[in-house]
Amino acid sequence: ENHIALTDPEFEARSRRGLFALQWRSHALRYGIGVEIDQWLAHGCAVVVNGSRAYAGEALARYPQTRFVHIEAALEVLAARLAARGRETPEQIAARLARQAPFEALAGASVDRIDNSGRLEDAGEVFVDVVRRVAAGR
Repeated sequence: ENHIALTDPEFEARSRRGLFALQWRSHALRYGIGVEIDQWLAHGCAVVVNGSRAYAGEALARYPQTRFVHIEAALEVLAARLAARGRETPEQIAARLARQAPFEALAGASVDRIDNSGRLEDAGEVFVDVVRRVAAGR
């Protein structure tokens, strides 16, 4: 993921200055998408954002043309992948999986679903196909 790590004071300063088009909290972290995406969209670019479904309503309200891609995997696959990352303890992973609610599409939202339980390359190819279709206006 292409990202810029910010300290809490840096994040707050950018937020106060209106430099985020979207921002949210998830898994004890803060995330923000810069307002530069408004320029990219105005110039006809397709923009891909990895966000939290808990804040999908805010994204849809600001960007009604948003197309969501919900990527899901079987719980045992997700647990193994999270463990392999090494960022969370087994207890944190179990808690994270326990609070995972089923995905429900927002009213009026366009949604593509991708099963990522198999090879990452296969799901990646499906995702690239979705992005290409969206970029081509289909």
